[in-house]
Amino acid sequence: MNEPNDALTPFAKPKILLAVLLTLAVPGLGHFYVGRLRRGIVLFLVTYTVVFLATPLASLIPDAPVNIIAGLTVILGAWIFLLTDVIVIALRSRATPPDSLGPGGVTYVVIIMGINALLFIGLVAYKVTFYEAFSVPSGSMEDTIVPGDHVMVEKFAYGFRLPLIGTRLLPSTPRRGDLVIYRPPDKPSRMFLHRLVAIPGDRVQVADHRLFLNDQPVDEPHVKLIEIPAVSSGSSRGGHFGPVLVPDGMAFVLGDNRAASLDSRYVGFIPLSSVYGQVKFIYWSRLARGSVAWKPPSRPIRWERIGQVLE
Repeated sequence: MNEPNDALTPFAKPKILLAVLLTLAVPGLGHFYVGRLRRGIVLFLVTYTVVFLATPLASLIPDAPVNIIAGLTVILGAWIFLLTDVIVIALRSRATPPDSLGPGGVTYVVIIMGINALLFIGLVAYKVTFYEAFSVPSGSMEDTIVPGDHVMVEKFAYGFRLPLIGTRLLPSTPRRGDLVIYRPPDKPSRMFLHRLVAIPGDRVQVADHRLFLNDQPVDEPHVKLIEIPAVSSGSSRGGHFGPVLVPDGMAFVLGDNRAASLDSRYVGFIPLSSVYGQVKFIYWSRLARGSVAWKPPSRPIRWERIGQVLE
């Protein structure tokens, strides 16, 4: 008759490489593999809570080299901690019994992977659909926006753009006077910032850098006018332009610094479909390199500009 065998079978030692790869794939998943269910759940939730909160905040931080290095250091440190922790647990697994996943263990894994996928989709949707930060290098919008300003753009102002597809849901036409970010047809890889002054059906004319819309002068208190020698009235450049009729599906944009702006007077109409979003406010401002007031190496922060709502 066989005697009962009460000897404990040693726990199979997990493979360290697999634990590392699982952790790299999803924070906490490697801890599941080495038998630390509760620890894996905690690390997963903490990691993605921090990522979810930090993503919108990161768009508010200027892209200076020191900020980029600091951010990368924090991210690298977090990964080193996660990987070191799972490796140490894997090495000690023979001496320390793992948490049992139990009958619902597979369910936990499926749930955590599902949350991971939803968070990833959410972060992509935020980047593509809601807000994005931009820095301004040129003076074409002075004095409304000056070089060294960092602005926040509302990307859903004219409809929600579907991720990957690019199609807008509930599209709306920009209003006259909106500050917009757009991709010019001749330079689709670049972004430009100007004031949209005319929509389809409008009759546009510029005389001595002043705007006339539908044969009526437009009050533009934000425009910076610099007296320069006038060009002939027949010229399609600079201080005199038009009149022209804005065609369907197009818009006409001008810079507030009327004498120093490469806008629709020079590049023509822009497709309404190329409008990326509406500029809402200045979230950061610092004296730009190369400006008249710049004294290397200092670049003073312009506190009085931070938080300005743009109109």
